[in-house]
Amino acid sequence: MYSLSYRRLFPLAAALMLSSLLVFAGNDDKKYAKMIERLDVWGLVDTVPQGDVAGFWNAIWTNSRDLYDMRKAILSGNSAMVSAQNRVNNMEKSLESTIGTFGVVNSDTTLSGELSRALAMGQVASTVTIVVLPSDYVNCFVGPDGQMFITRGMVALAGGSRSALVAQCAATFTHYLLWDTLYDAFQLEKKSRGRTVWSSIVGGVASVATDFIPGVGGLAASFTVDAGLLVADNLTYQNQKQALAELQYKYSMDQAVRADIVAYRFLRWSGSDPAVYIDWLNELKSFVSDPEMVTRMMFRINLLIYLHDQNVVGSGRKSISKKQLPLPYLTSAQCWAASPSLNNAAKGKSSGGDDIY
Repeated sequence: MYSLSYRRLFPLAAALMLSSLLVFAGNDDKKYAKMIERLDVWGLVDTVPQGDVAGFWNAIWTNSRDLYDMRKAILSGNSAMVSAQNRVNNMEKSLESTIGTFGVVNSDTTLSGELSRALAMGQVASTVTIVVLPSDYVNCFVGPDGQMFITRGMVALAGGSRSALVAQCAATFTHYLLWDTLYDAFQLEKKSRGRTVWSSIVGGVASVATDFIPGVGGLAASFTVDAGLLVADNLTYQNQKQALAELQYKYSMDQAVRADIVAYRFLRWSGSDPAVYIDWLNELKSFVSDPEMVTRMMFRINLLIYLHDQNVVGSGRKSISKKQLPLPYLTSAQCWAASPSLNNAAKGKSSGGDDIY
């Protein structure tokens, strides 16, 4: 049974009182069970030999339905995907400019090296690196180019718990590995090109950390402020285009929960106590002040507690592709470069197939 340490009980009690008044964060076991059934990865990784960390990650991405569909869209020259990829490229340029204001490339190469080796990310996706930023704000996020940034403030908050930092980076890496940023841009491009009025836009979080640290004092603020399930009623086409820009670098609740489950499962698979990650999210939750963000955090935490206490295993059947992707891992940019049909798509010529115009 999951239990909290004594020093966390008082702030948690206040949050629990608030969450009890809010439907979204309610203790809805059926909702947790359904989400775990859809998003769990344990069936993919439990047979991977312990110690084969690259095998853990390969089992996840090679069986991802979303990743399979996006690769198909890239290779077919889908025009919405062309625009989405260009949008993500522009986001990367803006992020590079923001990070450049810190002046220091990496304030703790020893720690970043330890985390990189623990997660074997470079063995799966060679473009991924971890950078410790000299900032006291608590944050962790990854850019489209694979650079993962974790702040000195987050490292300090973790104290001596390497397991907490490893789990945090595992959750963040999951967003990169499964192209979550590109997926959101692609979905929103498809909505906007339909030129129809739609009642809601996919909102969400920038990462496990930035879910509840809005704006982070200016650090990548234009990317990481949580839109909180943004509702955009009666949007015109032009307003939709503006909304696309505002929702860059934001992940859906499904994406956030999936990353949480992967982090939890990674600790369990590697022989560490997976409850460490639940404790870590509770620690981070102490930074939450916005009620809506509290409900989101409490939902994620309660789902993991349910997963932990009930020891349930989801099939992940709705997120697993029927066709396995081949090794090696390709970033979206590498897949993009390998597509023979993209030159025509970039020139505005239809490639046929699933183009949405």
